[in-house]
Amino acid sequence: MSRDRFLTASVAIILLSNVLFDALLWILRKMTPTLVTDFQGQRALCAYTLRGIDPYPQIGIEPPLLPDVGSIPMFFGTSPWGLTLNNLFYPAFLPFELAQNYFWELNAVVLLMTALVLYEASKETDARLGRIALALFALPAPFVLAVWYGNAGGMICCLLLICCAICDRRPVLTGILLGVAMIKPQTALPFCILFLFQRRFKILLTAAAIDIGAWLMASALTGTNPITLMIEMLDANIGGGMMFSGLLSLFVDEPMRSIYLSMTVGVIFIVVLHYRSTEQNFLSMYPACVAAIFWSYSTGNEIFILILPALNCFRIMLEDNVERLQWFWAGIFFYSVLMFLQVLAMSCNAFALNPSLITVCVTLRVCFCFVFIAIALCINQHHFDRIAH
Repeated sequence: MSRDRFLTASVAIILLSNVLFDALLWILRKMTPTLVTDFQGQRALCAYTLRGIDPYPQIGIEPPLLPDVGSIPMFFGTSPWGLTLNNLFYPAFLPFELAQNYFWELNAVVLLMTALVLYEASKETDARLGRIALALFALPAPFVLAVWYGNAGGMICCLLLICCAICDRRPVLTGILLGVAMIKPQTALPFCILFLFQRRFKILLTAAAIDIGAWLMASALTGTNPITLMIEMLDANIGGGMMFSGLLSLFVDEPMRSIYLSMTVGVIFIVVLHYRSTEQNFLSMYPACVAAIFWSYSTGNEIFILILPALNCFRIMLEDNVERLQWFWAGIFFYSVLMFLQVLAMSCNAFALNPSLITVCVTLRVCFCFVFIAIALCINQHHFDRIAH
């Protein structure tokens, strides 16, 4: 099959997948109109902080200390710097309905901006790749599902994708976006590790300044020692130990131990692929994207980050004359499975009291993560072999 036919097939399957999964989400949304979203809990964390109250001790407390704000649900939480930075996504200083409308509109703006940035970056590699990039951002179901849950995870992934595309030209802006994305360190920290080994110190220092400043601001607002805030966050049992706890979830019973060991594997994975990398452009950031999926605690809202390794597979598909079909299916696998994983995550959240279903979901997630790692290693080997020959 010619290169153009593979291009057409890729775009068609991506767009069809978006339509089918978005329709499924619409149906599920109609079936669960009373869904309690993350927006309410995350906004409450911000509201308590702005009112001068340390929110961590208030998690799960009924009746709520601030009735007009409401309670912070059990197993909710955010990073200490997220207590203030999260107002960018869940503005506690606005009335609830206005804040919710702002959240939806901000998601649309961020998705559009990311699509344009990734289109321009992809077009520099290959004009055909730019078209695939646009298709990947045509109302993708993983992003839409994060919006449905009232979670900023989709926007966090978009900020990190923009970081990958502009880090060479705009290090300060990249640092600002990375600092905001660090609201979810389980997603953003792998990029910090990769930037560290790439010696992009200006980016890291800018991000650190933003997060430390936001952390100190939360401390000043609540009158709580910064270290105490960090300890409280670590003791908050975010997720309740019922979600995916990293690549080793099936092999280690204790969730936190699984996370620490999975993080170790993730760091090794990033370092090995970095030192074996033969190129340095926005597509070469895929090791951090894959590590973000398997290295830590996850509710599934960060799966949208797999768009970058999917785009990498499609890039090789357009270049490779021998193994084009294999890379076509690798790209489709990355993109289709990330939607499937979102449905799994949604099922775990909806049926959190069913241990058997949670076990099935986590097992499938771990299996897919091993496949993602294998494909990432193949991407790395492909570029290594191409330079060697």
